[in-house]
Amino acid sequence: MRDSQASGLTDIGSERIGDAVRDVVRAVRTFAERARHEVMSRGSQLLPSDRGLVQRATGDDHPSAASRTVEGTWSTDSPAVSVVVPHYGEVEPTMSVVRDLMAQEGVDSFEIIVSDDCSPQTFPEGEGWKVVHSAANGGYGAACNRGAAAATGEYVLFLNSDVTIGYDFLRRFLEAAKPWGRAITAPAVRQGDHPAPVARFWGKPHQYIVNWATPGVRFHGQEWFDRLQGQDVTSMNRAMESGFGVVVDWVSGIAHMMPLEDFRAVGGFDEDYFMYCEEMDLHRRLHGERGLKAVYLPQVEIGHVGGGSSSAERVRSWNVDGQFRFFDKWGGARRFLVGMVATSVLNAGWNTFKKARGADVAPAGTLADEWSTIMHGWRHRKDSGAQRRPVRSLSRPEDLLPDCRSLLIVEMRAGDANRDASALAGRDGAQVWTVGVGPNDHRPESLAHEVFTWQDAHPDGVVVLPAGAGVRPDKGRDLRCPRFSEKSRLVTVDPDHAAVRDAVLTVLSHLRPSVVVLYEETPFRQSDHPEWRTIVHASSCADDRGIVRCAVTCGNSDELYWLLTSTDADDSGHRLW
Repeated sequence: MRDSQASGLTDIGSERIGDAVRDVVRAVRTFAERARHEVMSRGSQLLPSDRGLVQRATGDDHPSAASRTVEGTWSTDSPAVSVVVPHYGEVEPTMSVVRDLMAQEGVDSFEIIVSDDCSPQTFPEGEGWKVVHSAANGGYGAACNRGAAAATGEYVLFLNSDVTIGYDFLRRFLEAAKPWGRAITAPAVRQGDHPAPVARFWGKPHQYIVNWATPGVRFHGQEWFDRLQGQDVTSMNRAMESGFGVVVDWVSGIAHMMPLEDFRAVGGFDEDYFMYCEEMDLHRRLHGERGLKAVYLPQVEIGHVGGGSSSAERVRSWNVDGQFRFFDKWGGARRFLVGMVATSVLNAGWNTFKKARGADVAPAGTLADEWSTIMHGWRHRKDSGAQRRPVRSLSRPEDLLPDCRSLLIVEMRAGDANRDASALAGRDGAQVWTVGVGPNDHRPESLAHEVFTWQDAHPDGVVVLPAGAGVRPDKGRDLRCPRFSEKSRLVTVDPDHAAVRDAVLTVLSHLRPSVVVLYEETPFRQSDHPEWRTIVHASSCADDRGIVRCAVTCGNSDELYWLLTSTDADDSGHRLW
């Protein structure tokens, strides 16, 4: 009897203890919630130590003291961070960001690096920032890599040139990122009157296929549709409500920071992307190879203009090219191709219906444009980063080689020497050597030695050669016809042209001329050149960033040229020959 009474009293006591524990837990949670609201209302007035106490009381969504010890912390209260700003286009927007960075308050240990991606308006040197230059326009990832190569900070922050930041942005951003240690961090971004989708899910084919669908335009901005497109709306909303960072799959590259050591360990950005999807690829490698998390920090917000001066058609093409490259690398390229083609057919039906109701749309023209964009991305998904660069357009032939005094043009067609290089053949001082069996022609077997002798006698002269991938008329076909196979990229390479090109480039490599020019032959004026890797190999090119493709307006058509440039290693870190 006593034993049963004692057991009952014990049970009652246990229940009371349990209730007391639950009350304490509820009290702690209430305190944490009040602390959250206090942080949101007081903002940056809390000391970093106070923020750490509050974050440790908020649960598993925020880094604890133990996790900070394991993942690493800042080496100092004000960490050494290198801010890399890629530059291309007008100087003023980039200069505005640099001025805002120069005026930052509350943080001293940082450096500013502007990466000039062979911009038509060169960014000026100045006191307080460093400028690094690229020999060719390689795109966002390539520009960031050039800047990061010159960085000395413990962390590197990549910041777009079209953002607006407050006077205390760096201090507040570093304070918010500090508890997360080794991580990829990004602030909130406001684009116009709405927040930009910074937090993202790993890319899946359906996300971009949904975005491609014309009927879905009406649903943009609705949470369910944004989530379907890969935006992590739930995490962003939770972070905004709590005022604390949240771990996501990856974050937008408008502004993102990571440890420089980890960035270099994975090889930096993949320069095979020209624009778009390169940051998702980078974050995936950092997560898989280095164990870094991506964290969205709503405590700090910056403004973003977006769009730039690029046309909508070009931006769309860059997007699709990047998506095909990503799925080819990580899986799903064929599913993406089928889905995009099917969606374009759906778009054509939708546009036909709208046109029947009086809308000003062109279903056939839109379908042709979409088809061309999809096929371009599919065919070029394996291209190198340099080959993805846009062709540099020049309105005047003299702009191609403005400082050249002597030209030697090697032409494979006797009697038709000006057919493919007329923009240069008409220049003063230009010599044209034809290769053939005629009395005035140069023999192929002796041509390389003769060109070597000419170049040695004209150190400032430029040799102009055929690219070596001409299609003979009897073997030609419509190169613009898209196919669903890699065979669509195969063309007939003229062995005579290629042999002459290779032999001449080999002997010229011993003289290390500053520039060699290759001109594309007629069939390739309306197609994509498939001989990039062949040219890189033939020219003994150590770094294809020194290769630039140009289109020169000559009469009623464009002539396409390749400039193989040799740059001193001390200047930009690479050498062509």
